[in-house]
Amino acid sequence: MGAAMDQLDLFAPENQAIGRALAHAHDEDLPPLVRDMVEVMGLPATMALVARMGGQRLRIPGLPLARASSRLQALEAIVGEPAAARFADRWGDVDVVVPRCLRAMLRERNRRICDESMRTSVDELARRYGMARRHVFRVLRGD
Repeated sequence: MGAAMDQLDLFAPENQAIGRALAHAHDEDLPPLVRDMVEVMGLPATMALVARMGGQRLRIPGLPLARASSRLQALEAIVGEPAAARFADRWGDVDVVVPRCLRAMLRERNRRICDESMRTSVDELARRYGMARRHVFRVLRGD
């Protein structure tokens, strides 16, 4: 792994949530682009990219580079050099909107609420997840 990946805090809350969501996601929950990114760059790099750039447009120059690229260097800082090179090889010179993976994130949140409901009150779950009690009940019913 590159130096950037060594510095990436895989245990930071935003990366944990995305990592759990991607790891537990069903194929229909993940956009095809994210499934492709996991194949091309690996789960940790994809997780870092979604955490840092989800919802944003990304355009990386294709390889080989005619000159140094600040956009490629920024991507390397997020995912590491090997993963950035694989990304540029696959999606170079193409506008890519990095998916936010909302469906997978919501499914993971709901799974955690259901798991925690056995030992945590509905009021506490509502506070912890920033939602109304009524919505917690909907999640627990599977609505």
